[in-house]
Amino acid sequence: QITDQQIFLKSPAFTTTGKINLLKLQFIDNFVRHRLVPTALQFVSVPFMLGIIFYTLLGPNSNNFANLIVWTIWWPFLIFSIIVSARSWCGYCPLPVISNGINFKRNKFMAVPATLAKYGIWIGIIGFVVIVMTEHASHMFIEARATGVLLFTILSGAVITTSLFGKRSWCKHICPLGKVVGHFADLSVVELGSNTNVCSSQCQTHDCVKDKNCPMGIHPSVAATTKDCVLCLGCVKRCQHKSARINARLPWQNMIAREKWELPGAMFTILLVASVLAVKLP
Repeated sequence: QITDQQIFLKSPAFTTTGKINLLKLQFIDNFVRHRLVPTALQFVSVPFMLGIIFYTLLGPNSNNFANLIVWTIWWPFLIFSIIVSARSWCGYCPLPVISNGINFKRNKFMAVPATLAKYGIWIGIIGFVVIVMTEHASHMFIEARATGVLLFTILSGAVITTSLFGKRSWCKHICPLGKVVGHFADLSVVELGSNTNVCSSQCQTHDCVKDKNCPMGIHPSVAATTKDCVLCLGCVKRCQHKSARINARLPWQNMIAREKWELPGAMFTILLVASVLAVKLP
C-alpha cells in the first residue's frame, strides 16, 4: 500500500554548508552500521523502565531509590541526549518495544483516525503541560507512588494505542515526551539527512522507507526538517548508495534555515514556559 508518506514532491536542496558528515570517519561509520546499534540499548531501557515502575509502586513512598533515579539521572540524561543526538532516545525508548511485544502476533489494525493524525500534536502538547502541572501538584519529586502511577499511565496509553492503530502510532501522534524531544531536537548538534541528488538519480528501490525499515515511515532527505526522525539508523544501514548522512552542525542552523514555522511549536513553547513559571514562582 502506497501512502502519502511514500510520495515525495519536494525534497530539500542538498547542501553541505556548515555541516560535516560524521560517517566519513571510518570508526563512526563502522559503529552505526553494527546490527546491535542502537537496538542493544533496548535490552537496557526495557528492564530499566519496568523496574522503575515496579519499585515506585511497590516500594517505599518516600526516600525511594527508583524515584531518585527518575528525577536526578533519567530526566537530566534525556535532556542532555537531545543536545548531542536529537530524538535518538525514541529509537530505543522502552514504550514501543513493550507495546509491539504485546501485539507482535497481530497483523491488522484500525486505521489512524484523520482527526488524531491532524490534531495529535495538540494532544501531546497539552498532555505534557498537564504532566508538568501534575508533577508539582502531586509532589512526584519526593513521593514515589505518584511517579509510578504517571509512568504506568503513559505505558498503558502506549499499549492501548498500539493495540488499536499499530506500531509507533503512539510515538507519531500522541506521546507527550516525544513531542517535547522532537520540538527541541532542532537544537541538536547532529542531524540525519541524505544526499538528495543521489536519492533522485541513482536509487530505484527506496529501501530506506519500505515497511519494517523506517519505523516512522519518513525519507532520510526530510529527516533533518521533521520532528519524527528517531535516529534509529535504519536508513543508514539499508542505503546501498551511502546517501544517508549523519551531519554535525551548529545547533541553531536548522532554525535559521527553516522556511515555515508552525503554530503548535510556538504554542508549545509559550505553554511550557507558562507552566514552569506557574509551578515555580509561588
